[in-house]
Amino acid sequence: MKLGRNYLKNFLRLLWVLVILWYELVVFHRASGACSWPDSGFPEESRPTHVLLVADPQIIDQRSYPDRNFIVNWLTRFIVDLNLRKNWRAALRSQPDAVFFLGDMMDGGRVDMSDSEYEALYGRFLGIFKLDKKIPRYCIPGNHDTGLGVQHWFSPDARGRYRKHFGPLNREVAFGNHTFVLLDAPGLVEEDYRRHGSGKPYSEWVPARGGSIEFVKSFAKEEHEQPVILLSHIPLSRPEGSNCGPLRERGTIRRGVGVGYQNTLGKDSSRFLLSSLSPILVFRPVVMIMIIATIPMHTLSQEASCTFVR
Repeated sequence: MKLGRNYLKNFLRLLWVLVILWYELVVFHRASGACSWPDSGFPEESRPTHVLLVADPQIIDQRSYPDRNFIVNWLTRFIVDLNLRKNWRAALRSQPDAVFFLGDMMDGGRVDMSDSEYEALYGRFLGIFKLDKKIPRYCIPGNHDTGLGVQHWFSPDARGRYRKHFGPLNREVAFGNHTFVLLDAPGLVEEDYRRHGSGKPYSEWVPARGGSIEFVKSFAKEEHEQPVILLSHIPLSRPEGSNCGPLRERGTIRRGVGVGYQNTLGKDSSRFLLSSLSPILVFRPVVMIMIIATIPMHTLSQEASCTFVR
């Protein structure tokens, strides 16, 4: 009888291990291997440019779950890092030509911490998302990178640290016959609060030096022959309860704010971005949303359409 119980225990243990391996390895690799670039519409002799978008990796640290003890915190970081590495390696098998990180690279990037702590967190980010030097990497700031609003636990060095490690807060990148506009959305939100408080429209507002509004206005003054793609960590405004398209798992995006975040940009900010940049596509991270917007073209007699993809 005792021998039979031991056999049953060992069988259940083996079954448990096999189930984990099946879903962690076999099912995962089948699913990731089924992902491919939509190249079927291109001629065989063409070489399309492939761009990989990475959303909200949020490398966690000991502050991410303050209610958990040291052992559980360590185990959480280990498992999350392991899954990020696994997914990253699977994504790299698609051989992208460039990689864009859409913000929130590190969960505690905005937190007031020592330089050594920040460097250790950044080192984990680089260790997980290893990339061939031949493949360019670009980033946009998220609210977890630079903060949004004022909190006593936000670091006054957050923006400076971001620039040092990830690059400019706002910039344009010409790649694959397109111009990518990489927007500092948290910075835009903060400056828009000040603009709105002054009662001035965007046309009369004197933008902060080096800020998002100044960057967008400067971009709008230049001639751009290539189609523009906007990358923003915070989604643009849309009518309340808007349908998010067939690929959205559930629910919709509602306007709202909280400690260090804002769900969407304001209506005025969204109009300002669309009219100034005239993008053909807008990408932001996390959950799939597809919205078609019509942008009035002041310099043309026709209208242009824009697709928001989240």
